[in-house]
This record gives sequence, C-alpha cells and structure tokens, in this order.
Amino acid sequence: MPPRWIATICGFIGTLIIIRPGYAEISLPVLAMLLSAVFYAGSWLSMKILTRTDSASLIVLYMNVMIVPFALVPTLIIGKMPNLPDLLILIGVGLTGSFAHFCQARSFGSADASAVMPFDFLRLPMAVAWGWFFFAEPTNVWTWVGAMVIFASTYYIAWRESRISKT
Repeated sequence: MPPRWIATICGFIGTLIIIRPGYAEISLPVLAMLLSAVFYAGSWLSMKILTRTDSASLIVLYMNVMIVPFALVPTLIIGKMPNLPDLLILIGVGLTGSFAHFCQARSFGSADASAVMPFDFLRLPMAVAWGWFFFAEPTNVWTWVGAMVIFASTYYIAWRESRISKT
C-alpha cells in the first residue's frame, strides 16, 4: 500500500479517535451525521471524477444548481424571509461555501485524492479548537490525541510530497 494511502488512513483513524464511535448515543442526529458523511464522500468522489473533464468553475456551478432544489423545499416549508443582517450572513455563507468548493475542485484537479484528503481531516481538530476558543466547548485528552494523529499524517504527506517533487 502506498505511503500516502497509509497516511490518509492514519488521518481517518485520528478522526475516529476524536469522534470515538461507540461512545455516542445512536440517535437521529448521529444517524444524520453518518448519512451526511456518506453523501460527503460521494461528493468528493464525484468531484474527483468531474475534474478529469470539467473546470473547477463548472463543477461549482453544477453543485449550486443541484443544491437549489434541495434548499428550496425547507425554505418553502419555513416560509420566512430573513431580515437584512441574516440575509448578509446567508450571502456570506453562500459565497465562502462556493469558494471552498472551488478550492476543493482545484485541489482534486491538481493532486491525487490520497494527497488531498488528510488536509480535509484537519477540519475536525480546527473546528474543535474554534469551539474551545470561541464557545468554551469542553475537550478531553482524546480530542487532542486525535488532532495530533491528524496533524502528523498531514505533515507526513506534505513532507513526503515535497521530497518527491525535489527528486
């Protein structure tokens, strides 16, 4: 098995250390999160395949065209027009989300998925750090152990890729 895939699997193990499956109660939110992860993985795979033939801008356009019908249903059910401050926040979320997907598509067009995925795993410890800093969310030792595993696997891939590109 190539070293990049081993490091990617280690990054995923770091994520599992943080989440600690088996300790979380099996509830609707947990099931929704698991289903979300399946769809997220499908999205990444689709994006990687699309980068073979389409530009990052076109892929983001596809994503937005597909999301509108899904977002329209709850919007129609709630039926509430946001006020100006909320509307500005929603526009900001939409723009930054589209930019993030553009960056993801560009990364998949430029590198192998096994080189990109460990960097995606960094989102989890970063979210924990932001939660701790801004919202005083409690953490435990396993959160930081998992974060270190993710960081180490990501660092290893970046280090290894730089060594390979020099030779």
